[in-house]
Amino acid sequence: MFSTSIVNHSNRYPIIDWLRGIAIILMVVFHFVYDLRAFDLIAFDTKALWWRLYNNLIIFLFLFCAGLGLYVCHRQGIRWEVVRRQVMKLGAAALSISVITWYLFPNSWIYFGTLHCILASYLLGLLFVKKPLLALMVAAVNYLSLLYTYEASIEFPRFGEQGSLDHIPLYPFGAALFLGVFAASIGFHRLSLPIKSGSNLIPFLGRHSLKIYLGHQVILYPLVMAYANWVFSLLQ
Repeated sequence: MFSTSIVNHSNRYPIIDWLRGIAIILMVVFHFVYDLRAFDLIAFDTKALWWRLYNNLIIFLFLFCAGLGLYVCHRQGIRWEVVRRQVMKLGAAALSISVITWYLFPNSWIYFGTLHCILASYLLGLLFVKKPLLALMVAAVNYLSLLYTYEASIEFPRFGEQGSLDHIPLYPFGAALFLGVFAASIGFHRLSLPIKSGSNLIPFLGRHSLKIYLGHQVILYPLVMAYANWVFSLLQ
């Protein structure tokens, strides 16, 4: 995911940081709304189509950007030292999410969430860096198959009494990374943005997406919990 696929800051492609930054903003909003609902401050159906599509858009953007970065970094040959660092970084982050959620929410812990999916897709994507057209074909077959298996694909498998808080299987979500590989092969990452150069907040968030991903709920969740406790104390 995240910015380690493009090592030299001066060689970054703005559109990748912008897309990551947008994904981060959408994700923070998603979890803020989710936390409000968890503490009964708002009410809505989490199985509603608009909510699932919103969530899927966030996941798509993260994986698509991972595919862009994967191709940009390795198009002239697999840089195994970068791969090693990326796998260690994402692996440690994914493991920390699993351990923390297992401790806090043992009946719905995250065993294969967004980071796990990105890591697995990243490793598979290495096979397609030199074959971007094949990557496109894999993504196309994946998405076309959803016409027949849509309902099955959006059901979260259970690995506990309540099911996982965040289950993002390789099928269908991993295809977004393969699509990113193909998009980068035809120059998508070189597209210019009609945005003033002084607009730095969103790309800044994109450059630090992994840190924000790991840390935002540490701040959001206790704040929403404290606010909920205060509101309900006033109502008693």
